Amino acid sequence: VLYHNDEIVIREMLGYPVHGFIYHRREHELNFNVNTISSLLQAMFHCISHLIQDNIAHNLLITRTRVFLFVRREEQSSQYPIFYGFSDVSGWITVLNEAQYHTL
Repeated sequence: VLYHNDEIVIREMLGYPVHGFIYHRREHELNFNVNTISSLLQAMFHCISHLIQDNIAHNLLITRTRVFLFVRREEQSSQYPIFYGFSDVSGWITVLNEAQYHTL
């Protein structure tokens, strides 16, 4: 846990191939109220404005209970004939041709 208060929790994603953060309400909160939403947005804005200012690419994935902030790193070449992107770390792999697909 990187930060928490009475309303929200911010966690760093660990053990996952993508660097990122998870923003969510505290477990005891049954519903989002105006204060919780405001606290969540202020925390997210602080981080996202820093990423934008430093020209760091990022993606947001919003679910009913959490917001995932994926921070992109510089691309590294791969020994495999595929290109990694957001969809790849979400469970999809893009392969350029069918012959290469059958060799994986």
